Amino acid sequence: MSDKVITLAEVKERKNAILGRCNIYNRQGVPVSINQNEIKKCILEQNNIVFIDNVLHTYYSGVYMIDRYSKQTLHFIECCMEENLVTAQRKKAVLDLLQQDYTIEKDYKSINRYDNAIINFKNTMFNVATFEYIEHDREYISTIQIPHNLKKISIDKDIDVKDIIRKRVKDDKLHPNFSNLLLAQELKDDDIEMILQMIGVSMTKDDRYKSLAFVTGESDTGKSIFFNTIGAICGDDNISYVDIHDIVEDKFQNAEMLNKIVNIASDNDKRPITDTGKIKKLSGKDGMNVQKKHKDPIKAKFFATLWNSFNEMPILNDQSNAMYRRLRVVAMKKPVAKDKQDKRLEEKILLEIPEIIISCLYALHLAYKNGLEITDSKTSIHEKRALQENSDSVQAFINNGLELNTTNKIKVTECYNAYKEYYESESASGKYYERKNFKKIMLNKGYQIVKSNGIDMYTGIDIAWKTADIELIERFEKVVKRK
Repeated sequence: MSDKVITLAEVKERKNAILGRCNIYNRQGVPVSINQNEIKKCILEQNNIVFIDNVLHTYYSGVYMIDRYSKQTLHFIECCMEENLVTAQRKKAVLDLLQQDYTIEKDYKSINRYDNAIINFKNTMFNVATFEYIEHDREYISTIQIPHNLKKISIDKDIDVKDIIRKRVKDDKLHPNFSNLLLAQELKDDDIEMILQMIGVSMTKDDRYKSLAFVTGESDTGKSIFFNTIGAICGDDNISYVDIHDIVEDKFQNAEMLNKIVNIASDNDKRPITDTGKIKKLSGKDGMNVQKKHKDPIKAKFFATLWNSFNEMPILNDQSNAMYRRLRVVAMKKPVAKDKQDKRLEEKILLEIPEIIISCLYALHLAYKNGLEITDSKTSIHEKRALQENSDSVQAFINNGLELNTTNKIKVTECYNAYKEYYESESASGKYYERKNFKKIMLNKGYQIVKSNGIDMYTGIDIAWKTADIELIERFEKVVKRK
């Protein structure tokens, strides 16, 4: 960007040059008409505009923003006209010419053309993998920008990033109110590391993490403030608000998430989630068909991190482990007494956002160093196991009724009978599956079947209570022998 100061005379000279080029004058020098094509050329030369999915965007300070009702562009057009020639009809005619120009028409595949590790802030672009600062460039056609300036930060190759994160969380001069919000829920170091990484991912367009978050807990635990903080960090223009059930049930709602980096569903009910296929596609890299109302469907990739809040965990109808591999659970289950609640806590946390962002960048850098793997805390793993067992009776049986034994084989029919016995005796939650579907689910979960003397056998597993019975018998026989 040039630091040259432009004088008022130079401004007037440029203005007159534009007017002379874009208007038609009679012999007396009186403006009588406009030159639509010249105005269009002038707009494209002087200003950076694009149409994305037929929606007009204008460039300003590192980001292309939606030009609502075309107000900004219509103002540019008017500035190219002599005052006595300005009419709504003429301005609309030039706007139509611009819209017909295929060279400024972009689809979702041709925007945000920068590395997935780069985050666009108001004052700079920042590569969270390398900790490099990068200048804004309109050629990136970035439509995503975090609405905050980034402070200058650096990192040493040999430094312990985990230690940096722990120290920042405990430092009462950085973001003490945000830290206290988390620590009041008795969250451990690995929980907070996971949370900071998830917020960090939420600032990127990186779809390689394949992650989504469930935040669970009662009221008065600070969940609303927590979600409002995420929203304030990422910026409302970058957020969609689609309920998790609408993702599954409403084919038009997913279009709201196009080109968004975060989807916040902070008021989900506990109805069972009957189809997790769309959720897995939205939190993965494959893309899916999406349709806006009254428009043809298109195939698009999504990069929004999905944040979902529940008072009680829902039942998930998912027999694979893919959904659970993506999922990270934040357990906020410690209600704060009314008389101990700080009514200005959210206001205080919003003032800490610049420092919260830096903590998130350090945490996300750690995830890059760990092969794009978001920390899965012990609490998250525990909550996911409970959720899976409550949702999936086969998984509950696997967790509690089977054990690994690399040298063992058991009959498929024997395994199914053990599942049936477990379901009936343990009063297991979730749907009961008949023999054929049980076998299919076991195969989907990766358990292999081999033939042995013409009989189907599972390999590498054994029935847990059968092993326990054998061990009990062996111990009894030893006692008898000693006597």
